[in-house]
Amino acid sequence: MNLQELLKLVTTMLAITSTGYRLPCQGKIPVVKLLRKSKANNGRSSVLSFEAQDELCKAHLVKHHPKHNIVATFKSKESGMTFSRPELLKVLRVCVEHKALLLIPKVDRIARNIMVFSIIMHMNIPIEFAEYPSIDFHTGTIGEKSAIWRAAMEGYLEGLRISDRTRAVMPKLKRKRVKMGGRAHSKGSQKNNQLANEEAKSIKKHVLKVMKQNKNWSVPAITKEFHKLGLKTRRGTHF
Repeated sequence: MNLQELLKLVTTMLAITSTGYRLPCQGKIPVVKLLRKSKANNGRSSVLSFEAQDELCKAHLVKHHPKHNIVATFKSKESGMTFSRPELLKVLRVCVEHKALLLIPKVDRIARNIMVFSIIMHMNIPIEFAEYPSIDFHTGTIGEKSAIWRAAMEGYLEGLRISDRTRAVMPKLKRKRVKMGGRAHSKGSQKNNQLANEEAKSIKKHVLKVMKQNKNWSVPAITKEFHKLGLKTRRGTHF
C-alpha cells in the first residue's frame, strides 16, 4: 500500500468537493457517466464492454431520469485497485463544475479498491448505480446501503483474485520469454513504427525491380542495387 498516494488522493478529493451540492428539482438533470474497463481485463468475458456499460446507463436514465442532459461520458482504462486515479479526479471535477449526477453502471466500475470506494461514497456528490436503480446511497436505509457495500467488497475481493492470477502466471510467461509491459504501445514506439512503414514503402519499388530483373534474387543482390542507387536508411546509413 502506498500511503503517500492514498493521502494525496484523499487531499485532492476533499479539495474538489469541499462544498456539496444538490441536483435541480426542476428541468433537466445534468449527468456525468463513468465507464471503466481496466487494460489488464481486456478480453475477459466477465468484464462488461464500454458499449454494454453505456446501455445500462441509458436504460437507467430513460426509466428514472427521462429529463436529463449528458454533460460528459468518460471511458476510463485505469485500474480500479490503484490509488493513482487522475481520470477519476477529472470526472469528479466535472461533476462539481456542472453540479451533475455521477452515473456508474456497476459498483465495481467506480473502484475495486475498498478504501478509494469508501472515500468517494462519503463525498458530497450525488451518485447512482444503474445496477441498483432504486437505492440512493446518501438517503437510503441501512439495508439498502449494505447492498452497495456488499457489492463493493465483492469487487474488492475480485480485484485481489485478479492480482493473484496475474502473479501466478508471471513466472510462466517469463520462462516463455514473453515481453511484458515495456514501450510496445508508447507514442515513441508508434512513431518509430510509422517511420519504418514509410521507409518500407519508399524502397518497395526498388526491391520489386531487382526481383523482376533477376529470378535468382537474394538479399545481397538487393543491397547491392541499393548501393548503386545511393539509397540510405532513415538514419543515414547504408543498407
